[in-house]
Amino acid sequence: MHVLSSNRHSDIYVGVDCFGRGTFGGGGFDCSIAFAIARKYQLSMAVFAPGWLVQCCDANEILSNSLK
Repeated sequence: MHVLSSNRHSDIYVGVDCFGRGTFGGGGFDCSIAFAIARKYQLSMAVFAPGWLVQCCDANEILSNSLK
């Protein structure tokens, strides 16, 4: 039997919490670990709490941190 969703990998979303609450990779600047695994399997990502950068990092370094 042919699986109808076999070519719809990008319709499956993986949730990544920037605070690291139960997130593979631990969140924060290590969110890229979870992103890499999701992309490896051609899945899409839903990012939760992207304000982590503003809430947890030095306000004077927000611009440079956002480029990491």
